[in-house]
Formats: sequence, C-alpha cells, structure tokens
Amino acid sequence: MLDPYIQLSRAQNPIGFWLLWWPTAWALWLTTHGQQFHLWIIFLVGTWIMRSAGCVINDWMDCDIDPLVNRTQHRPLATQSLSTHQALYFFIGLLTVAFILCLQLPIQAQKLCYVAVGLVVLYPTSKRWLQCPQIILGLTFAMSIPITFAATNMLHAIHLWLPLYGAAIMWPLAYDTLYAMSDIEDDQRVGIYSSPLWFKQYTIHVVFVAETITFFCLMIVGLNSHANWPFWTALVLAMTLLLVALCRLLPHKAYQSLFRLHHHIGLLILLGFIFAL
Repeated sequence: MLDPYIQLSRAQNPIGFWLLWWPTAWALWLTTHGQQFHLWIIFLVGTWIMRSAGCVINDWMDCDIDPLVNRTQHRPLATQSLSTHQALYFFIGLLTVAFILCLQLPIQAQKLCYVAVGLVVLYPTSKRWLQCPQIILGLTFAMSIPITFAATNMLHAIHLWLPLYGAAIMWPLAYDTLYAMSDIEDDQRVGIYSSPLWFKQYTIHVVFVAETITFFCLMIVGLNSHANWPFWTALVLAMTLLLVALCRLLPHKAYQSLFRLHHHIGLLILLGFIFAL
C-alpha cells in the first residue's frame, strides 16, 4: 500500500536528498557552528520533505512523458499504480508538513520559503520551455542558503552567503548535466529540453566550468570565514577526487557514477567546514 508512495517520493533512493542536504548543512555550520540543534532538525526534516515534494510534483507534471522513457516508465504514475489525484493529495500533504516547519522560522526565512516552493513547482515545467532547465534546478536547490542565513538572522553576512549561494547554484548545474547525459536520446525523442541537448559538443566543457565556479565560490567562502587548513585540505581533496574521476570515467560514459560521486564531495566539504571553523 505504501510502496507506490515510497517510489513516488524516491525515498528508496536518497541520493537526491543528500545532494540537497550538503549545501544546506554547509550553510548551517557556517551560521551555527553546530549549535541551535532545533534548527538542524527543522532543516533536516524540511530538506527530506521538500525533496520528496519536488519528486512528486515532477512525476505529476511528467505523467504523459514518463511512460515513454525507459528510465522512468516504471514509476508509479507511469504504471498507474497511483492516480494523478492521489499524487496531488500526497504533494499537498507534504507541503502542509513543510508549512508547519516553516512557521517555526523567523518571518524573513518564511518569506524565502514561499519563494522556494514556487521554484519547486516551476522546475518540472521548465524542461518544456527552457533549453537549460538545470538553471532552474540550481536556483531551486540553492534557496536553502538564504533561508538558512535568514533563519539564523545572518542575512547581513552577504560576504558569506552570496558566494555560497553561487556555489549552490552551479553545483547542481554540473552534476545534473552529467545525470542528463544518460537521457539525451530519450529527451530528444519525447521533445523536452536539457542542458546536454543545448550545449551539445560543449557539454563537458560546461560541466568543467560549472565545477570550477563552484570550487572558486567555496574558496571565497573559506577566505571570508577565515577557515583554517582542514577546510583547504578538504577542498583540495574534493577537487582532486572530482578531476581524477572525470578524467577516468568520462571516456567510459559512466555519467551516473560521476553524478553519485558528488554526494561524497558534498560530505567531504562539510567535514572541512566542521574541522576548520
């Protein structure tokens, strides 16, 4: 009975949650240094809820496309093990829980949460009208940064949250472009947009540029937060790990492996922040 809902929310595959959580955790550590435990719980649960809600509304809007794509044809709405009405009620239920969590935050953070919900709803439509929908995905995922700083009354620390926000936008652009490279033929066949279809032969160059900007923004955060050597060690290790993986796996078109590697990179960077600040 619950299995279709678990599949619809991707609870059985938490990689998307982790990729959303790591930048949120970076911001939380910068603003709380591991204190304010209640905020960590609110953001942890909120991240899980909003990631689930994003998956549900994505499948609800793509119910006409998913049956035509090999990777998505077994999803609950594609197989009709759940109806679109059930999915919509589930989405509303998830947003209700998120709203309750949102009310626990300062009013400034609450307003930003509403912007984030708007982006969550907008993103699934973007693949039908925007040639690079990964830009909207990056903006959506990155909303956790200003929300976190607002929740800790630190929006005035623009020297910290703005470069972190930039990193949180470019990072999904990089890893989701790698993810989408596995779906180029299906996306082209069903007539939806994705960054690899737009960038074509320059896709890998764009990935390298996006990854470079991500690390450059993180370097600015490290400098502005006066992080000491554990952060810089973690950052160098993360860059080295990614560069070696890209050079070794790209020739074999192991795009999904490269996508999943970003989970470990996000954790490594968080550990750098923890031991450096």
